[in-house]
Amino acid sequence: MPPVCSSLRRCGHCPTCAWRFSRRPLREHLTRSESAFLLQIDAGVETADDLHRFRAAMRNLIDHQRRRDRRWLEFATTVWVGQDAALQGIARLGSLGPMEVSSVLTRRWPTMLQALREDELRETIYRCVLGSATLGDGARFQKARMTIRARHGRRADHFLSVGIEPMPMAC
Repeated sequence: MPPVCSSLRRCGHCPTCAWRFSRRPLREHLTRSESAFLLQIDAGVETADDLHRFRAAMRNLIDHQRRRDRRWLEFATTVWVGQDAALQGIARLGSLGPMEVSSVLTRRWPTMLQALREDELRETIYRCVLGSATLGDGARFQKARMTIRARHGRRADHFLSVGIEPMPMAC
């Protein structure tokens, strides 16, 4: 018997659950004013171990780029593993150009970026979630995704505004 979806138990595979789930990534990406892009990476992720290795490699690549260029701190993406072992999702590039991001990612994996309008963003997330694969031991779609959030630089001036006085000397 197929699982019954309720507010406490979401299957993630039926259209209703996928549409409800697409709200959360949509809200995360709508809080920023940059345009959204459809990101497709052909990484050949077929097992949970492949996804783990891809996550580590992708994070290392993005962290390396962030150390080289501060504009990469604005880069954010959420991708889901599809039925065809490719990853598909949305990306916010910040002040980076699409060719710049594509060239960095294409050095490692075949990558495609396509600009999205705001009105087609939720439908794109819905298609990614609905077409996502389950990996491993019947895991839900949350485990078959990867998210890299934008990082915000530390503000040194915040610490300067607080008055720091030396401790009194005990005699």
